[in-house]
Amino acid sequence: MGFKILWQNISTEKDYIPDAHIIWDGLQRAVRKIARADTVVTFSHVEKNVWLPMFPYLEMLNDTMLIDKIIKAETEGYDAAMIGCFGDPGLQQARGVVDMPVTGACESGMLVAQLLGNRFAVVTVGPGWVPIVEANIRRYGFEERAIKNRPVRQFDLAQEMPALIDAFQGKPERLIMLFETEALKCIDDGADVVIAGCCYVSPLFSLIGYREVANTGVPVVDPAAVALKLAEVLADLQSTTGIAKSKCATSLYAPPPRDILDQVRRDFGYIR
Repeated sequence: MGFKILWQNISTEKDYIPDAHIIWDGLQRAVRKIARADTVVTFSHVEKNVWLPMFPYLEMLNDTMLIDKIIKAETEGYDAAMIGCFGDPGLQQARGVVDMPVTGACESGMLVAQLLGNRFAVVTVGPGWVPIVEANIRRYGFEERAIKNRPVRQFDLAQEMPALIDAFQGKPERLIMLFETEALKCIDDGADVVIAGCCYVSPLFSLIGYREVANTGVPVVDPAAVALKLAEVLADLQSTTGIAKSKCATSLYAPPPRDILDQVRRDFGYIR
């Protein structure tokens, strides 16, 4: 019997992105290619979201709804969850309130990038994401495995959204060009692995089989795929060997007492 995994998005189903349904359909197709045949992956959206989650206060508001979805998923029998945003919003907090594994695309992608090469870099999708990803590199302790000069580069997907929609509809040339323009600069500065830092763009790359920066031998990591596969692995390990997150009192992932957690969530309107 396979696993039930939640893919928790930071957006609503009717997102502010024009033709968002094309993206959701494309992500579903990517998942069918990536996940095990017996794994059930459910896409979950928040009921309302902010338009600019790269700003810390606005992200915090979004995160409370995202984490609530993950808490509810565990009570509904899910085996694991992944957060479908490369910034890893709410990752530490979610791990602290559920027993099932929770993976983040950024942390997962960087972990695997270090198994594929010596120095990685990230190409993300907007200037506001650069400091978030840089902070994650420091938080996860990966500075020595990232390139030293500007390990995070970006192109502005908000200005190039038609390129993403076209890519999901079979015309990926412009999106690849935008990505490779920055990826090649990273390679010039020493990267031998490049992570596609967006959970819309990277599954598209897996879907179309784009795995290497052209004529370089440098692999392109899809961190969303990695987060999904690690969610499967961690769920498997938990069910077969009992390996699970730390609940030590000094751990970030130590859970609060359940009665207190429920009362606080009730006070804030998450339990009625």
